[in-house]
Amino acid sequence: MESMSVDAETVESAMPEESLTEGKRTSGIWEKDFTFISGMTMEDRIPRGKCNYCNKVLKAKGQQGTSNLKRHLEICPKRKNRDVGQMLITAQGRLACREIDFEIFKEKLAMMALFHEYSLNFVEHPKFRELVEFLWPEARHICRNTLKATIKKVNTRERSSLISVLHKLPGRITLTSDMWTSGAGHGYICLTAHFIDDTWTLRSVVLNMRHLPPPHTVIAMHDCLFDLLKGWGIEQKIFTITLDNARSNDNMQDLLCDSLSVEHPLPCSGKYFHVRCGAHILNLIVQNGLMIVDEAVVKLRDASVWVERNEGRKMTFEDAATRKGCASKKGLCRDTPTRWNSTYDMLVRALPFRLAFEYLAAKDLNFVYNLTEEEWYRVQKICDLLKPFDSITKIFSGTQYPTANLYFIHIWEIELCLKEHEKSPDQCIKAMAKEMQTKFKKYWECYSILLAVAVVLDPKFKLDFVNYSYALLDATTSREKVAKVKKVMEDLYEEYAKDLDVEANEVPTVANDYSEALAVSIQIKTSIFIYGILDLHW
Repeated sequence: MESMSVDAETVESAMPEESLTEGKRTSGIWEKDFTFISGMTMEDRIPRGKCNYCNKVLKAKGQQGTSNLKRHLEICPKRKNRDVGQMLITAQGRLACREIDFEIFKEKLAMMALFHEYSLNFVEHPKFRELVEFLWPEARHICRNTLKATIKKVNTRERSSLISVLHKLPGRITLTSDMWTSGAGHGYICLTAHFIDDTWTLRSVVLNMRHLPPPHTVIAMHDCLFDLLKGWGIEQKIFTITLDNARSNDNMQDLLCDSLSVEHPLPCSGKYFHVRCGAHILNLIVQNGLMIVDEAVVKLRDASVWVERNEGRKMTFEDAATRKGCASKKGLCRDTPTRWNSTYDMLVRALPFRLAFEYLAAKDLNFVYNLTEEEWYRVQKICDLLKPFDSITKIFSGTQYPTANLYFIHIWEIELCLKEHEKSPDQCIKAMAKEMQTKFKKYWECYSILLAVAVVLDPKFKLDFVNYSYALLDATTSREKVAKVKKVMEDLYEEYAKDLDVEANEVPTVANDYSEALAVSIQIKTSIFIYGILDLHW
């Protein structure tokens, strides 16, 4: 009779599909992972299970059991935890990790090296390899040559993807370029593209960072930039280029403008091709004013250096600041001659510690750099004069938002500030303001008309604000300047109308009445100006 005995599990698997009932289900997945749906309510009479995580319904056939349901749990997108009982144990008694794609692993290492500027041989460091083995016991180690090859592969792929994006842009591309010298004395030229893609996302990408051997002549810089643009295939989509105010850049952009206009003319025949770097001009203006350095600034610089020279003096100064209740999270700092805003930071940080300096001068005879009341007053005035320049430099340096529409109003505020300080009773402040005004007039007499157009396109300001600003500064020349802005807008409108193959006053004949024709005309003009906004963002 033993041969005739059959265990309960065998009987259950041999039952018809429709016989799987509440009392026959023994798998643990029915407890929390799936909800049973009886086959008696189905047309095919096959019982089903509904996933409690993603609500997907799967068949629970009697002959197949619950294998397909368990397989679904492994790939369910909404199931955050995994069944420990399904994990594999290695021969060493460790839990086996999920399968890892070795190619993706190499690319992740390549991106890490690029993003953090690591040396390529970091993948050969013993402790790094020890970490990888801990996280991935089956890992294959790579050498720096493999990492270098992977970086080249990623670069080739990303370059092809970016070329495709640039070629499909509806608007034009604006460029920025700069020359710099590395610590080893090697010269490099950097080319960056700024554009708004088809998803209306503001993007800035470094196209190239190329070594430029000497001599750094105008011809050499022109040839390098033109070759780079041709390599990307975007020489027909350029609108403007922003450069600093070196004389060589002025001559180079003339040659580049001519080269780009040979086959496909630039907008408005390249009249607005060159845009001067606003941050660099600000630096020149302030440096011009700081040449008239007051004795108070010199003494405050020496005081900061004296305090920062050793740890004992720092502790003494901190104690003085605590006693006088002027402690600050931001301590003193020194300035550097090449960065004007470092001088501003030095003065701003020192002002709250006035009482601490006075206390230190009374307690320590070696401290001989204390300022008089008049000198502290002058330092405050210098900070008031430089504050707008510091604010606008930070605004111009923004990368996550458009800056062209912010240009006009802040430059206008700076001119008002300079005019106000030119009337200061303090002769030092008055002299600084006059020197800065001289440099200001040299570069920003007309506020770079092209960027004045950007503020007109900003709904918050429009042309009325430009008219008001010019009139407040000088009512005798305001009409002439506003007329120039209008003329530039007309030129740009005609240019974009020509690019879109639409005449300025053209209205499609499909319109049946005047109101519809007017609506279509407005739509055309709006689309043209939208393209203009895309290009004027930078």
